[in-house]
Amino acid sequence: MKRSMAFAGRARPVWQLALPALLIAGCGGERAVEPLEPVRFTLGEGLALQMALPAGAQADLPRERAHRFLLDPNNRIPRVIEIASLGPTAASETTNFERRIVWPGGRAIEYSVSTGPGGSGGPSYDLDGRISLPGATLSVRCHTQDEFGGARSAEWCLEYLETLERATDPADGDQ
Repeated sequence: MKRSMAFAGRARPVWQLALPALLIAGCGGERAVEPLEPVRFTLGEGLALQMALPAGAQADLPRERAHRFLLDPNNRIPRVIEIASLGPTAASETTNFERRIVWPGGRAIEYSVSTGPGGSGGPSYDLDGRISLPGATLSVRCHTQDEFGGARSAEWCLEYLETLERATDPADGDQ
């Protein structure tokens, strides 16, 4: 009983007042809404693409046929989106994926998700799939780890992949 009465008549330390507010506000794992900005890049010869990513996302290992984007590059465990060119749309694709989403404009994604034990950064979450755009098929892979309980799903990247589209001017691909 003495412990509960310890602060009677005295001001509580700031951390005791702020901690419940932070937990209620969702600072225990849910990400805040991030402002998005268009990122333009080119795969192969002339396949100009654009996608909306959080401000501050960085292109890491841009190559002719593939790009990797780090969505929070200053974090110990960044979220990663990799996009690679598979060439023209082909009906002979042999990989069967577990899930399929069709977005407006005829864009579609087929994908599978997996969870692994990870490492010091917690469990890992991966999404592997294929996106069909008009005249192109792309391979996609998303990866994150859940050190503090914030990820909970390999599908975290679908909101960004939904914005992936061909850029109108091939000269605009710049990353």
